[in-house]
Amino acid sequence: MNADGKVTAVSGAKELIRQAPQDAAKLLETEYSDEQLIANYQQELDVLPSQAVKQGDTWNRTETMQLGSGQTLTFEMRYEYLGQVDQGSKKLDKIGAAAETVRYALVPNPMLPVTLKNSDLKVDSSEGEVLFDRELGRVVSRESKTQISGDLSLAIGANDLAGELDLKMERRSEPAN
Repeated sequence: MNADGKVTAVSGAKELIRQAPQDAAKLLETEYSDEQLIANYQQELDVLPSQAVKQGDTWNRTETMQLGSGQTLTFEMRYEYLGQVDQGSKKLDKIGAAAETVRYALVPNPMLPVTLKNSDLKVDSSEGEVLFDRELGRVVSRESKTQISGDLSLAIGANDLAGELDLKMERRSEPAN
């Protein structure tokens, strides 16, 4: 990271990809490129507000979830500072999180015979929490539950495939010490 808190480099991914079987390595090279890993890590850091906040203050962020093979879900997120909470012997800053909108995208990929024709998805429900440790200067846990639904239309070759999506996602992360 640089002095401005921006992620500038990652290490180790290329070596892991090099050790993977050849067919898997080709897929992993695009899914876990240095650029993609930097963007993902920076997005995690950008959850925090860019200025000091007080209880009840809110801020918005755009976050993209990589689904693989060029597929993404992009969420408009709303965060709210909820104050400090006691967790064991520590005081942590608690931030509430909720997705307000969602967009599905599929980047054209010559290895996949699928293209996106139409996507009309909505967030049915969303709630989440981020716990930040000021002493450590990092997020110590993040969890969320989001339900999305709507119409999705794909083309596979010359055939159109339309359907309804009803997806519930749960996420919990606790970075290693």
